[in-house]
Amino acid sequence: MALAQLLPQLRPSLTTTSDALHARLAQFRNLIQLVPGWSVSSSGGYFSYVRFPDEYGPNVWSEQVAKRLVEDCGVVTLPGAWFMPEKEDEAWRALKKMGSEVVEDRWLR
Repeated sequence: MALAQLLPQLRPSLTTTSDALHARLAQFRNLIQLVPGWSVSSSGGYFSYVRFPDEYGPNVWSEQVAKRLVEDCGVVTLPGAWFMPEKEDEAWRALKKMGSEVVEDRWLR
């Protein structure tokens, strides 16, 4: 109740922040589309899941791609493998059963 009076004053700030995040996300998606084989799988307010091309080879994993991006381009990403359960874990088997593409270590965050 004590904060209820402040909420209308916060609205312009929230709208401005939301608009800025949407603009950055659109710019990011447009840039990723320019890189052959790369795509944005999903996005949140402050992160995106980006899939890298299968053409990199069957034995190229997210940690290797993240390392090359930081060393060669100065772009810091987080490997998708850091966010996945172990393959022996029930959660991983459930994702695979659902057909989720994230079970493949082909994405960065």
